[in-house]
Amino acid sequence: MYRIDPFGLLQRVFGFGRERLIRHYRVGEAAVLSSGSSSYDLEEIPVLESDVKSYFGTPVLTPVTVEAGRYPERGDNGSVNFVDYPEYQFPHTTMVEVNQPKLIRKTEISGRSGTVKEYISDGDFEIRFRGLIVNQADDYPPELGIRAMRQILRVPAPLVIQSEFFEWLGVGDIVIENSGIFQLEGFSHVVAFDIRAVSDFTPEVRLRDGL
Repeated sequence: MYRIDPFGLLQRVFGFGRERLIRHYRVGEAAVLSSGSSSYDLEEIPVLESDVKSYFGTPVLTPVTVEAGRYPERGDNGSVNFVDYPEYQFPHTTMVEVNQPKLIRKTEISGRSGTVKEYISDGDFEIRFRGLIVNQADDYPPELGIRAMRQILRVPAPLVIQSEFFEWLGVGDIVIENSGIFQLEGFSHVVAFDIRAVSDFTPEVRLRDGL
């Protein structure tokens, strides 16, 4: 099987620059030798570690995982069945982009330039997942990887996301709005994906006595 350069392929497909994807971490730094010195004083710098490894054995620092769950599905006879779906981890090549608009009402006033702004609230987080599904075993298309992602994409309910990156932003659940999986010219064992989602907030309902 021929090897690919995932960084170069991401740059080609989505326009990511190498300077944004790669950062060099030094394991140690040698001090300047003083006159008559015969040894180096090495300063150790911590190396980033993670339990999740990429295809190349490098650490994946903030992997994105969808928790296993279930959703109701109505059968042909009107009965409701629950469908289970497994835990899913996004491919290690996944790049995440998060934006959050503010909901602001603008009012035009006669005789005044500009508008009066009224802050309503923060909008939903707009989330985009882009990356590659790679078959590491051979040169055939990544059928298993496509089927696993498709199983998650077809869930008609909010998905619970586990990731330090989303935890920092306060995002726990997402709803997928649009998704695409497409082939790449010249790469039989690689497909690209582009998924757009929004954050979801599940309100808590509390019952009062007597209601």
